[in-house]
Amino acid sequence: MHGTVPRISTRLSPLKRWSLLTLHSDVALPGPGEGFALIWPTDPITISHAGRDAELAAGDLLILDRALPMTIEGDTAWSASLLEMGDRRIGFRVDDRQRFVGVPLSGSCDVAQAVKRLWLLLQDVSHLHLGRQEAGDELIEGRLLEVLNDLAARLAAQAIDPRISSYDAATIERAELIIAANLSDPNFGVAELASRMRVSSRHLSSLFARMDTTTSQAILDMRLAMAQQMLVDPVNARRQIASIALACGFEDQSYFARCFRKNVGMTPRAYRATAES
Repeated sequence: MHGTVPRISTRLSPLKRWSLLTLHSDVALPGPGEGFALIWPTDPITISHAGRDAELAAGDLLILDRALPMTIEGDTAWSASLLEMGDRRIGFRVDDRQRFVGVPLSGSCDVAQAVKRLWLLLQDVSHLHLGRQEAGDELIEGRLLEVLNDLAARLAAQAIDPRISSYDAATIERAELIIAANLSDPNFGVAELASRMRVSSRHLSSLFARMDTTTSQAILDMRLAMAQQMLVDPVNARRQIASIALACGFEDQSYFARCFRKNVGMTPRAYRATAES
């Protein structure tokens, strides 16, 4: 069931840079701004933004880069709420771009409902405190940011492959977070990941297959990405390559060198030299 959004006038949240605007079909849209914004309509609309058109039903959510202009159209009179987050940065980057821009998320899903509840709660608390910031406001805002990042991750995954559901996108994100936290453990692999996520290895395999990879390759890719960062980081300029390999979960340096060359196209030593030249 699509949620509805009350008509709330523009005002600042307890942490100042947050504001909620009510947009109408008979009022000019605000010009480009800064940071990101979240929009959810009370009526069906089409948003043109970043070269893409997004069809939104009532209550659906869409993340916008406010630096880019947008247009909104509807078959009838429409209204929508725009949550502006100022210069705050949220989201899940893919290929150094915010790939979730222009991808809507159903307003009936759990994360969409959570975003609306938390934001309206923050607005209510702000009104009760008459502009004073309370410790509870920060807790609510912190939780709202977590949910918004979850939303951004789901939209990013859907932008890569529309076949990926919101639930699957969230599962993939959780898997990647667990992998990232265990890269230095050479014993961490597919079985350990499945165990920590309480899902089967087969289920993980089917998820990563939709990303055109395997679970083991995803773990290897993240280890190699970490190694690449460490090899060119000036902080590690005097650190032995074997030590970097171990820190990235490779106990065998020769195996690390083979994997690195196969996937990166050069040896770890040559890759390090590119940063020194």
